[in-house]
Amino acid sequence: MVRHENELMNHRVLWLRTLQGLLFTALGFAWEKADAYALIYVFCATGAVVAISSQTVLNGAHQAIDQLRQWWEKNRPADYHGPDVLGCSSPSKLVVWLLPWRTLPGIFAAAWLVIAWINVQR
Repeated sequence: MVRHENELMNHRVLWLRTLQGLLFTALGFAWEKADAYALIYVFCATGAVVAISSQTVLNGAHQAIDQLRQWWEKNRPADYHGPDVLGCSSPSKLVVWLLPWRTLPGIFAAAWLVIAWINVQR
């Protein structure tokens, strides 16, 4: 189950990065066009909404993995001496918040808000 949740997180992060890359590329083509002023806001809104949506589902997947780890800790057989279900079962809170699926959506959302603000200023 942990492997499945991890694969889902991987797919979601990959889709997030792919879509953000496409939007940034489109922004690069539209930036200097005088008639694309409104289109830039569409890119910004789409990028920010996708990032926030991705953050929501990635947080859910992270919580699912954490619940599976907690279940394993509670129900592990007493005579089991094999590997844990996760490579690092108790990282520090700082490490948890620096994980890519925690930071990337926020960075992308903030970037789109900054780009929208810059677009207003020019």
